[in-house]
Amino acid sequence: MKTLPRSLSGKTYSGQSLKSLVEQANGVVENKIRAWKIDNGSTKWHEALLEVTLAINMQVHSAINQTPYNVVFRQPFNSAAWAPRQERQEEALSGTSYIDWM
Repeated sequence: MKTLPRSLSGKTYSGQSLKSLVEQANGVVENKIRAWKIDNGSTKWHEALLEVTLAINMQVHSAINQTPYNVVFRQPFNSAAWAPRQERQEEALSGTSYIDWM
């Protein structure tokens, strides 16, 4: 059986165990999108992707005791960067911060 290169944690995964990890991650995304659709009364799941991605990337993972965002970018999260373009433009004009109304 082929093994994949070592991950960041130094573990090597077989094809089957990697498939299980992907299916688990897909389940997390699917559940968060489902919850978003219920909370927002919408069937347009694609509108949830930005918010769901942000929620997943900002959750502290118990094994690494930090967020995936911090692991990847090695810096604190900048919420203004995730604001839709129109909101960033309005913020620049009004002088209010995206964080102030979050």
